[in-house]
Amino acid sequence: MKRGKKAFLWAIGLLVLTGIIYSAYPKPIYSDITSSFKVSSKGSAGGYWVSGYDPEKLERESIKIKVADEKLWNELQEGETYFLTYIIKGEKVELQEVVKAQE
Repeated sequence: MKRGKKAFLWAIGLLVLTGIIYSAYPKPIYSDITSSFKVSSKGSAGGYWVSGYDPEKLERESIKIKVADEKLWNELQEGETYFLTYIIKGEKVELQEVVKAQE
């Protein structure tokens, strides 16, 4: 077999193998959400976070949001309702911004 043909077959084989490995791993789901959010609790154990729910939904499903910025975390107060943008990455939820405090 010629050297060029052998190299070509190796390249094709590597591409196929890479495609198989890539397709075998699940892709993380990313969703940006902007909604009302009532802070029910907050903490700093294991990083800054707030927990709460969307008060406009009938089902009050509590979610925990990671807050990367300490200053932003300090601005969020328990019992207050805010208009937040957060991103869901698989099982993780991260705060992007506080659009405004609701009155």
